[in-house]
This record gives sequence, C-alpha cells and structure tokens, in this order.
Amino acid sequence: MKKLLIPFLLFFLLVGSANAQKVRWSYKVLGAVGVGKPVTLEEGFNKNCAAVPQESVEGKEPKKKDKSPAMIKFHFMPFEAQQVVVCENYNAGAIVKIDIEALSGDMRTPYIKTVYQGEASPIKGYRVSNYNFPLTKNVVAVNVYLDYKKIPGVNQIAAVGLTDFVENYTPHINLSRDNTFEEEGVVYMNEDVGGSYDPSTPIISVDRKYIYFSHQDNENNNQVYRGTLGADGKIAKVEHSPFNIPLKKSSSSVLSSISQDNNVAFVNDMTMGQPIVYKTYIKRTKKGKTEWIREKLEIYDFFSESPYLFDCMSYDSKYYFVNMQQPEGEKIHYGNDLYVGFRDEKGAYGKFVHMGYDINTVGDEIPCFLAADNKTFVFASSGHMGYGEKDLYITKRLDDTWKNWSQPINLGKVINTEAPESYFTIDSKGEFAYFVREKGEKSDLYRVEFYKPRKQEVKEEVVVQKEEIKPDPIIIIHGKVLDKKTGETLQAEIIYTDILTGEVMGRATSNGETGEYTVALPAGKFYGYTAKADGYFAVSENIDAREITETTVIEKDLYLVPIEVGQTFRLNNIFFDTAKATLRPESNEELNKLLKIMNDNPNMVIAIAGHTDWVGTDEYNMKLSDDRANAVMNYLLTNGVATARITAKGYGETVPLADNNTPEGRQTNRRVEFTIVK
Repeated sequence: MKKLLIPFLLFFLLVGSANAQKVRWSYKVLGAVGVGKPVTLEEGFNKNCAAVPQESVEGKEPKKKDKSPAMIKFHFMPFEAQQVVVCENYNAGAIVKIDIEALSGDMRTPYIKTVYQGEASPIKGYRVSNYNFPLTKNVVAVNVYLDYKKIPGVNQIAAVGLTDFVENYTPHINLSRDNTFEEEGVVYMNEDVGGSYDPSTPIISVDRKYIYFSHQDNENNNQVYRGTLGADGKIAKVEHSPFNIPLKKSSSSVLSSISQDNNVAFVNDMTMGQPIVYKTYIKRTKKGKTEWIREKLEIYDFFSESPYLFDCMSYDSKYYFVNMQQPEGEKIHYGNDLYVGFRDEKGAYGKFVHMGYDINTVGDEIPCFLAADNKTFVFASSGHMGYGEKDLYITKRLDDTWKNWSQPINLGKVINTEAPESYFTIDSKGEFAYFVREKGEKSDLYRVEFYKPRKQEVKEEVVVQKEEIKPDPIIIIHGKVLDKKTGETLQAEIIYTDILTGEVMGRATSNGETGEYTVALPAGKFYGYTAKADGYFAVSENIDAREITETTVIEKDLYLVPIEVGQTFRLNNIFFDTAKATLRPESNEELNKLLKIMNDNPNMVIAIAGHTDWVGTDEYNMKLSDDRANAVMNYLLTNGVATARITAKGYGETVPLADNNTPEGRQTNRRVEFTIVK
C-alpha cells in the first residue's frame, strides 16, 4: 500500500478569533422604497437600493397632512443581538427614534424596546451610527423613525443591521487577514481553448487530469465538455463529454457534480424552474460489454417562483444544493436563497432546508462548491458586501442544522471585481482554484494560484491565536477493483461506513472499463469500505483516519474473490481485544456479511482458520489463533448456521503470508480467514 502526504493548502483564510462575531442585515423593509442593501462604503454608494420613507420619495416637499416622523420597519430572522447599526448614505441626520422588536417566550408575541431617542440634526455626507442595548434574544425587527420635515429631501438609509457584540461596527468587506491568492497568479483559461468557449460550472477531477465545464455548441445546445489539463495546469485538449444527456431527450446538459473517480456524473437538463437531474455512468453487463446508463433522480419538496436554477452536489452525493425563491407564507424568503436537500435511503433528494441568514441575504445567492469535508462551502452572492455585482464568498458549517455558518469571507480582489463572479472549484491538492467571470453576454474561465508564503515572511514573534477557515483534511483512496483469481478488472459498488457506528458515509462505483475507483473521506473517523460485485465475496478494508492532520492519498487495489470451492477469503474488518479472543462490536458488520453468504448459500460448508504473527510462544499463539477462529464460528452458530457447515482451527504462526521482521508483515500475518470446502 503506497501512501502519499500532501501539504494541505486549501483556503488559509483567517478571521479574528475562535469566538466568531456575527452581523445580520435586514432581509425585508416595510414603509419605504428600496430594499436596504448594505452598501455604505464610500466607493460603493447605491442609491437605488437604499430605503427611503414613502413620504419623501423623489425628495418632494412633504404635505401638511403627512405625519412626521415616518417609520421604516427593517425585518430580521430571530437573532440574539446587542447592537443596532444604521447606515445613512444620503441626507443623513433625520433619525429621531429607534425601537427593536423581539419575540417573547412563546416565540409569537413581540415586545418593543426603545434603544435611541433624540432630535433630528443635518449631517453632511454619509453616517454610520451604533446603538447598544442589553443582550436580547430573538430580535425580529428594527423600527427607524425619521423626521423628514426637519431634514427635507430624500432621507436614504442604505442598511440596518444587528450584531451580537457591543464594539462599534462599521460595514466593510469581510476579508481574510492573510493573503489567499497570488496577486499575479490569475490565468485566463479560455485562451487555452481558442477563446471559442463560453464556460460555466467548472469541476476539476480529483486526479487533476481533467476539467469539466458546460458550454453552448454551434447549434445553441448547452453541452458538457472535458478538457485535459497539462503539467502546467493549462488546458491542452477539449472534447465532448460522454456524460451529456442525449439530444433527443434534452438539448441542454449542465454538470451538477462528478464523482471523485470520474465514473459517475450528475447532469441537469436546465428545465426552467425545476431540478431535473440524471445520474449518468457506464455499466458493465453480465456478458462483459459496457453501456451508458442515465437514471433520472427523484427530487421532491422543491418549489421556487424563480425560473432560474443553479445547483451543485457534495463529493459524496449525499447533499444537493439549489437556489429557490419561496412564495409568501411561513417560508417567506427574499431573493434566490440557498437550500440544501438530503439523499434518502432510496437515492431520492428532498427535505430541503433553508441554509440560514449567515449565508442568505436580500440579494441572490448561487451555490458553487462544498469541499470534501462537507463543511467548507463557497457561494456567490449579490447581497453581501463586495467589490461588484456578484462576488464569491467562503464560509464553514458550525453544526448539523445546516443553518448556522461562520461569517462569510469575501475571496478578495484577486478574484472578485466589479463584474459578476460565479462558479468556483478547487483541485484536490489545493494549489489552484478555478472560477467564472461574466463580461456582458460572455463568461470566461480563470485559474488562480493559492498564495505560498515566502521564507522572508516568517517572523520571530508571538503569533496571536486565530481561527482558520479552511476545509478539514481528507483522505483519498485510489486504486482498481480486480478479480483475485484472474487479475481482470471488475465493476463493483464500493460502500464506505463509519466502523464504530455502522453509518453509511458514502458510495462509489468502479469504472466499468478500467476498474478504477477513488473515494474521498473527511478525516477524523475510523472507516471501513467494502467492494461488492455479483458472484464475488464482498471484500472489506479499513482505514483509521482519526489522527490524520493533512490530506493523504492512499493507493490501494481491491481484490475480489469468486465464490467457489477452494477459494480463501480474509475477514479484514473483524477486531479483537488485544491479546484476547473477544470480538469487538465494530466486527459485527463484517461478520454479518459472512452470515448472509451462508444464508444465501444453504449448502455451503466452510473452514475457518486463525493465524498470528511470531510474537509470543508457539503454544500461546496456537491457542490464541484457535480461540479467535472459534469466536467467529460461535457467532455464526449463535445466529442460526448449522454446526455441520462450519469447522474452526488455529494455526498460530505456522502459515505466514509476509515477513514477520517488519510491523507491516506482522500485521498481514495476524488474520482470520475462511475457505469454501463444499
């Protein structure tokens, strides 16, 4: 088994402290014209988005019957806060009172607190005002009163926000404290393919050999293409991808996701307002031939008033991300917000969850990329503060609700510009990121290199502890599935589980032609993975990733043994207490696979053999191996297998498979296996 260690460079984006502070902006404004988007930077005024009291629209002189002050209500999802931030970007100084509304214990009845009361006074230019109050749970609205008669003209409020901290806050673009990308590292990728492509949805294969993207062909059919990446990271060749939906079924194919091993793709047919996605892969028939299979996914619990759909999927295909614009009612959200759907046991996706207001804003959000740790998420947004119409941001999931996220960080001006940026992916080594930038009716593909610290930047001084937002380390397992008897490649389903809990963590399929597979797993767990194919015993392996601290690649071929008389099968995922024959609970999954084979083949007779390394006396090893073989036999007998169908015997250290002088060799020799004798 070959192991490679890769320096984990993905997103060294640093924020201030381990206790992340949060800012929330209003998602809905009543009693005004405008949406209250936070655009108060001096170079970023946007008067068309500012909230203006109905009575002072277009700066007309107020009528005598008009009541002043006028109130603008800024709505929030329930948030624990202790500061109101008000940004006036034009004709400031009209604010005379600010109230907050919070929900009482029954979470239905609001109560009101006044946090500021004063006199109107003209202010030149723009103003950011901060109003502190005791920490209050479930704040749902801020009411701002403006005396527009004392300050005549258009009284614009660019934004109202809440913070969960008391330090005065001035809106700013939330950037990494350290460099993230090389300033001169942006490469225009369209040039590599003659500039004739208008790409979207780029995805880099885990082996970094290919880049997949969508593009309109000469007949205006949106199709998926595959580019071969050269050693310099540039595109050397572009070809039509076989993952496309046949044109007779759909004229459009857009890639939602591709498996880590390039064997399975999820392709969207771009139906307006609906997610119609096909699982596309090559299958080997029983006669050894291959054919392309396209299975339409069942997606339920989806409804959006917007005709425009953007989606992406996690590496393990357990999570499906889409944007939705929900209608009025209990689920009211504004703009195209992000939702996550979950794959059920039947392979359908549904039970969509709104991803919360750390990510979603009054603007539009587009899902881009979820790292293999299933925590680190990149999205595009027009509602967070940024450099242009739509910027790219990174955030990290804080819990399993999928609603709570770290404060999104803008990916910086190396990537984000005045033009809209969207679609983002990174390679498995974390050396390059790829993104799309729109220019009018055209979009271009770019590659950017992650920043590499220079030696002269290392300083001999105390380093302040910072929280790093970066994907957690992953472990990548790559190899082939082979027939142990003939050496031929096989197509097999590979299922990986948490050995300690039995939870299925993901599935993969080896390539129908080459037998290759790749599995990417988050660090921090003890995994078992099993390859299954008809007519073969399901071989299992395990990998302990609980102490992994950097991304690791393991090369491991899986050998499946045909179920026939004379074949011997190793039980890799059974575990005993140290120096004992007591089976540990994590062995049950492997033992139950053997039990199923015995039940599926009622005439099968097997011989179970136990083996040890050479550590210890001959007598001790012989007894230990015999006790362990009998422990496996007793499990089968207890679960209903007839005594006449099983024998068990220990061989101690007498039948080694490897050199006992090395730790790896001794581990190989410690085993329990069974042989089919009838």
